[in-house]
Amino acid sequence: DRARLARALSRLSARHVALRSGLQRQRRDLVQVEYPGFVPPVQSIVCPADAADTTEARLAREIQREIMSDRPSLRAVVFGDGAGSETVCLSLHHAFSDGWSGTRMFEDLAAAYSADAASAEQPASSYHDFARDEAAYLASVQGQRDRAYWQQALAKAKFTSVPLDPGKPARSGPTERLRTRFDPRSSAQLEALAGVFGADLFALTLALFFATLHRLTGTFQPGCASLFSGRVDNRYADCVGFFVSTAYLAVPVESDLTLRDLIARVAQTSRAASGHQRYPLHLLPSPMTQTAGRRADDCVFQMLPYAFDAKPFGPFVAKPFLPPVQPRRFDFELTVAPGEDGLSVLSTWNADRLERGWVEAALDYYRTVASAFLADPGRKLSALPLP
Repeated sequence: DRARLARALSRLSARHVALRSGLQRQRRDLVQVEYPGFVPPVQSIVCPADAADTTEARLAREIQREIMSDRPSLRAVVFGDGAGSETVCLSLHHAFSDGWSGTRMFEDLAAAYSADAASAEQPASSYHDFARDEAAYLASVQGQRDRAYWQQALAKAKFTSVPLDPGKPARSGPTERLRTRFDPRSSAQLEALAGVFGADLFALTLALFFATLHRLTGTFQPGCASLFSGRVDNRYADCVGFFVSTAYLAVPVESDLTLRDLIARVAQTSRAASGHQRYPLHLLPSPMTQTAGRRADDCVFQMLPYAFDAKPFGPFVAKPFLPPVQPRRFDFELTVAPGEDGLSVLSTWNADRLERGWVEAALDYYRTVASAFLADPGRKLSALPLP
């Protein structure tokens, strides 16, 4: 029912201020401006099953359409096949939402659609409240302490763990991607191994990545940026908005280190970074986050809080869709996501700054490192098979 969907989207926008906001420049700052009464547009497109221009092709084009940030950007396109099957594509500028918000947004949309009621109850705290709290935090003693922590943590960082070409501009080249997967049995074994070491799956998979970088490049200080939820205050658990904070993680690695030791270092570093995640990396001065043509967020590792698999939300089923041409936020990104078919590992990178052959070798060796440690969790990095 497309009219019902339009009403549900309007209630969703009325519930979350970030979904009815745009960005405007005021002097040197970008300011989020609310547009009360904003009604998200809903477009309907029929794609007959036997048409040459398929739903997947149209969906890929819709995902690549420009999204403006100077006005509310939430929009919906409904693709129907003329036989009762429909796909709804929701688009929203990333400045107003993040991956953690996606789940909340789908849950609220499903509830609004199912109830089809006029109520648009507001969360106890809004994204406006968060913005005010963050401004006060940055000027506070705690904000300065967190800034000092990052200043010390980044003091000797080189940002060279991945062999990106420093002579090519960041963020500007074409995107390529590769994907691999651990089968369900291996995935369960990795999760169990993390538990044996008293760590979580994030620490284990990041430790495997650092071991891969150490063996492939010879670095003894592998590092990367990672994305934290930024929701350090439970008052904002029900809010939609961009809360994510980027942090830089690096650990010293020696060849005689065991996986247990490496995981312990990664877990300790991750906990420390989490405790200071509220101070965003992008607000630190560039001399702290850039050196010799390299940036702290050139290389990013993240574990998604949700699976790549289909997930039901009331009357809807959210499904992953990777378009042929995918937007890229960083010059090298490795994303691990759980799923019914096992852990999925997706790599995207800037083809102007990094060779495909290196990425292929890195993904293959990442799997090799995981298999080696599953076979013998006590082995040292120096005893790993050669790349």
